[in-house]
Amino acid sequence: MKQETNNEMDLLLRRLGRRDETAVSGVDHLDADELSAYAENALPAAPRARYTAHLADCSRCRELVVQLSASAGVVVATESVKAAEPSGWKRFLASLFTPMVLRYAAPALGLIHQVVVDE
Repeated sequence: MKQETNNEMDLLLRRLGRRDETAVSGVDHLDADELSAYAENALPAAPRARYTAHLADCSRCRELVVQLSASAGVVVATESVKAAEPSGWKRFLASLFTPMVLRYAAPALGLIHQVVVDE
C-alpha cells in the first residue's frame, strides 16, 4: 500500500511539472546553475542579457532569482548620491565664518565697536 501511494504521488508531481511547463507555452526555463549564476552576478554580458530577456517574461524564474539573490546576500549596486553644491553666495557666507577668519575678525569688530561707541 505504501508503494502505491508513493507511485501516485510521483505521478501527480510529474503531471504538475508538465502542466507548469506547458503553461508558459513551451518556453525553456533556466536551470539551477544559470539561475544561481544570474543571482550572484557572475555571468558575462551576452548570457546575462539573454537571461534578463527570459526573466522579463517568466515570473517563475524571476521569483527564483529574487529568492536566490536574497539567500546569497547579493546587494544591488546603487549609485552614490552626492550632496548638491552650495551656490556661490552661500559658499561666500560660509567662508566668512571659518575659524581662521573669525580669529582675526572678532577682535577687529570689537575694536571698531569700541571706537564707534566712545565717540
